[in-house]
Amino acid sequence: MASKDLHGQNNGEGKQADMAKDSAAAKPRVGGGRGLDARSQEAIGRSLKAHYEDLVRAPVPDKFLEMLDRLEATEQFKLQGGADESG
Repeated sequence: MASKDLHGQNNGEGKQADMAKDSAAAKPRVGGGRGLDARSQEAIGRSLKAHYEDLVRAPVPDKFLEMLDRLEATEQFKLQGGADESG
């Protein structure tokens, strides 16, 4: 039976699956034998950081900054007892 990868493409189970099982069994696992091994986790982390680096470095849109300012002002107003919580 074929399985689907993250992109929805069919991957046949066979030699690749056997090789993955063999290499996974040889590597130490994080968290008591469940999940990905440390090397795989590090590789995924590096890839994610590289992929999202430009997004992280992008400036926060003015609209979001304005919304945060309004939220903070509302919270300060409530903390000072200036608002009725029912309305």
